[in-house]
Parts: sequence; C-alpha cells; structure tokens
Amino acid sequence: MLVISLVAFGWAALRIAHDPLLRPLIERTANGFAAALDREMAREATPDAVATRMTALLFAVPRNCCLLYTSD
Repeated sequence: MLVISLVAFGWAALRIAHDPLLRPLIERTANGFAAALDREMAREATPDAVATRMTALLFAVPRNCCLLYTSD
C-alpha cells in the first residue's frame, strides 16, 4: 500500500513539474526561495561569523577530516 502511494505521488509530482501551465508558478516559487535564501545568508553569514565557525571546526576534537581536506 505504501509503495503504491509513493509511486502515485511521484507520478503526480512528475506531471505537475512538466505541466506547461504550472511552469511560471514553479519558476516564481523557486526564484522567491532563492531570493529569500540569499537574504538570509547575507544577514547570518557575515565574514566574522563564518571565520568563527571555521575556526571552531578546525580546532574541534575529534577533527572533521572532510572539512580539512575540502578546504584546499
């Protein structure tokens, strides 16, 4: 029963995503989300906050090796 529900949901979502009548609504929603995310990041991710967070992660015990290797 759960599998049938998930398949039906996926099929409906696929149809909605490809519906040309709904495309402008979906694009505006995505653009609105991107704009809100940019505003939030500009407010919260100040250079001082980012530097503080990176310093805390670099000196954490145990070290986060993924962060250290990807910072190059």
